[in-house]
Amino acid sequence: MNSKIKNINSAISEARKTSREFVDNLRNGNFDVASEKLDEANTAIASIRKETSFLKSTPKFFLRNEKICIENILMKTDYLTDLSNFLLSGIKNTGISSKGRTYKDLTPDNFLQFRDWLIKNENKIVALQEKGGVISESKCSVTEKQLVDADKSISNYLGVSQKVLSYTKPVMELMRLAGVPYERKYLFLIQNSQDLRPGGGLISVYGIAKFKGGELIGIKTDHVVKSLKRVFIKPNVPNPEPIKKYLRGDKNLIIYDANWSPDQDQWLSSVFSTWQLSGTDKQIDGIVVISTPFLEKIIDNYNGIEIPGVQEKFTSENLVLSLDYITEYSEKEKGKSPRYEVLGKVLEQIVQKMQSTDIMQLEKVTNTFVDGAKARDIYVYVPSVEEKQAIYDMGQPNLAVSKGDEVFVLDSGLGSGKADAVMKRSLSILVNAREQEKISSEVVVSYDFSNAKSDYRTYPYNGYLRVGLPLGVEETAMQGANSVTPDVTEEIGRKFFGNYVSVGLGGTQKVSLDYNQNSEIVNDMANGKYSLTLRKQSGLNMPFEVKIMLPGKMTFKAKVNGGIVYGDGKSEIIWRGTLDKDLQLQLAI
Repeated sequence: MNSKIKNINSAISEARKTSREFVDNLRNGNFDVASEKLDEANTAIASIRKETSFLKSTPKFFLRNEKICIENILMKTDYLTDLSNFLLSGIKNTGISSKGRTYKDLTPDNFLQFRDWLIKNENKIVALQEKGGVISESKCSVTEKQLVDADKSISNYLGVSQKVLSYTKPVMELMRLAGVPYERKYLFLIQNSQDLRPGGGLISVYGIAKFKGGELIGIKTDHVVKSLKRVFIKPNVPNPEPIKKYLRGDKNLIIYDANWSPDQDQWLSSVFSTWQLSGTDKQIDGIVVISTPFLEKIIDNYNGIEIPGVQEKFTSENLVLSLDYITEYSEKEKGKSPRYEVLGKVLEQIVQKMQSTDIMQLEKVTNTFVDGAKARDIYVYVPSVEEKQAIYDMGQPNLAVSKGDEVFVLDSGLGSGKADAVMKRSLSILVNAREQEKISSEVVVSYDFSNAKSDYRTYPYNGYLRVGLPLGVEETAMQGANSVTPDVTEEIGRKFFGNYVSVGLGGTQKVSLDYNQNSEIVNDMANGKYSLTLRKQSGLNMPFEVKIMLPGKMTFKAKVNGGIVYGDGKSEIIWRGTLDKDLQLQLAI
């Protein structure tokens, strides 16, 4: 039993030490070291959980051999005091007694009381920590019930601590990006996903935001058409044919249309270089791209945003529609602010609310950022390779080529107004692996424009659809688009099939692409494995269904990171869900 006590002491000391080092480095802006210490603290927590697990399994033996004072055990679980204080982690505290600091009902509730208690009793806590250091082996009266309660309290405390740590890394990266400890300046690009583009939506508003010490110290916004429409990407990039045909006859690409590439890092790198040469406020540290679905979700976290001088309260339900109305009509009325000014104020309000976020909202807001990053609805570009990797680690997806099968649907409205506000899309995929020595597949994108009515925002739909597939596939037919012969290109390690799509007001349309899989995927299926990755386009969520007709000779088990799987695993597998982030299905025998 003495060895058990020593192990607990060691784990608690290590957790206290690493958590304190984490906080110190975080406050000083040493993010790389702080990240390492955070991992070490998490490891120490797991160690404490392991070393104290015997409390539940052998309480009678423990009582009989070593009556360790429960108050002392609980006192020593305060190794994350600094971290808890720093992140306002919620633990209900019962105060300091003569026997030391004790806890009960350890939950994330009453965090404000806990924070206030820490502030008021900081000197007492420090003195108590200096006195303690290890679990005492002194005898004290303890019952079996107290021992079991102690085990529950410790487990609960450790659970809360791990929960705090689970979203500390995203918070840390947000702090780094928000100018801790150095001033940062970002170009913000706002994309309207109701006028869809491959990168998320029409780039309609831009802003320059300055952060210092984690606080917004200035933001100014302007309309892209007004200020950047004639700023060409450098070095010159020829305009894609669909843009020439439907939008602009310019020979070269402008910032306004820069998000035509499916690779956000690629087009943002071009914008970053161009901005350094051509933009106002030329020296920027990075670019933040925000699509309207993310704005709507973040506004929901605060139950709407109110802007001085604007009568209407902005919510997720009315944000884009209200801004469009301001643009199309209210700008012409005397005394009305144009959309870019109002949107700038909305952004400023969001940042200010985030800076005053308490712990109950902190987790929710952080999760909104992480979910938005996974959905590509907020995307942060920084030139530093190290910072870029840290952002990927936070959940921002990259476009590394998947092993196995992949479908990447990219759609774009072309001069159709805000048609994507009412256009409903769905995706269905059929994979037929029952044929001899080949796998034939079909991708179908369905358009439902039946609720569309002509108004100042909505025109008959003209778009350009691209379907990205693995290299080596052989297209056999494309139907439902404006041409039976698709444009075929190779981009970002994939083979894209592109075609124009037209849908009249109130109409529907289905576009299908038939193809044969490459030999690598055929061989994998023959050997009892298959994987399919569905890539999500920024600004677009859509329902999907995948049906895989299996060879029938083997029974497959399915694993997915989203959606629901049906089927017997021998004749077929059906996978359904909503494509709201990159999703993957893995089959193996």
